[in-house]
Amino acid sequence: VGSTGVLTSDSTRIDGLVSVTDVATGRLRAVPSQDPVAALQRLDDRIDRNDRLRLPLTILLVALVLALAIVRPRLVLRALLVALAANLWLAPWLALLAGAAALALPLGLASAGVLAVYLASLGLDAETIALSPLGPSQSGRFYGINNLLETLLLAPALVGAALLGRAGILVGALALVAVGGNRFGADGGGLVVLAVAYLVLVLRLRRIRPTPWVLAAVAVGAIALALGALALDAATGGESHVTRAVGDGPVALASDLVDRLELSVRRTAATPGATAIVLAGLGLLAWIAARSPRRPLLDALLAGLAVSLLVNDTPADVIAVGAAAALALARAPQTVTTESSAGSG
Repeated sequence: VGSTGVLTSDSTRIDGLVSVTDVATGRLRAVPSQDPVAALQRLDDRIDRNDRLRLPLTILLVALVLALAIVRPRLVLRALLVALAANLWLAPWLALLAGAAALALPLGLASAGVLAVYLASLGLDAETIALSPLGPSQSGRFYGINNLLETLLLAPALVGAALLGRAGILVGALALVAVGGNRFGADGGGLVVLAVAYLVLVLRLRRIRPTPWVLAAVAVGAIALALGALALDAATGGESHVTRAVGDGPVALASDLVDRLELSVRRTAATPGATAIVLAGLGLLAWIAARSPRRPLLDALLAGLAVSLLVNDTPADVIAVGAAAALALARAPQTVTTESSAGSG
């Protein structure tokens, strides 16, 4: 390319990493580096380390959330926020800022604060999350919010919106931009998940009965909200696999969803461990959903998880983390529900 340094592209947003498609199409650019070989070695080591750590860290986090939900339910949502903050360790000042918000602020503001730091991280330096232990694997996805982080962020996104009353609208907008914005999380599936979860939260807080017409309106509203956000992003110059998939039309989009469902089934059946995680998680979610009465936050989370299983293709991540988050909300102190209801009026 006529320059020295390391290569990158808009499809990876990581210095030193390009895809086969980038090479074939020539959509590459060089980033200056004083020692390209050392930079590539550090990148390779970091990706390998994250691949080794992602599964054990996820298991540890799920186990911690489940344990705290049972023995210290008042602390479990804070612990989830602290874990999200720690995931930003590649940018220590952002990790400290998110950690301070998670520990020092009231729960609603703490949730909003962590979301804001994630938005800033995605906007300032995509590599902070792309190369984080819980971030994308650099195989099927290179940057932004993956399904694991999407599910981890779902509970704080709902808690922040519910606890802050009318200001919760701003939290919802913050979460939608952070997760779904093409310049940020670029997670189209997450955009739909959040849209459905927020609409269900509003219905439950307003005590609107879920008739078939209401459920149909939620589905249409969620799709319209997600498409509107994507259209606005594309109109301002944003482009990613999300906008390209939508731009190919409804038939191609439907085909993509079918492919994702087939991939989800294959991944679930691929190993006994994945099958066990999915079955155990579904069992826990079914038990939680069957308990009555359910709180608005919990119903919103369950709706989001159901949609996530349809639009995403890593069911073990969604179900394991989602089941832990659902138990956390189910076991959270009653004050969370009380404040949510009060703030919605």
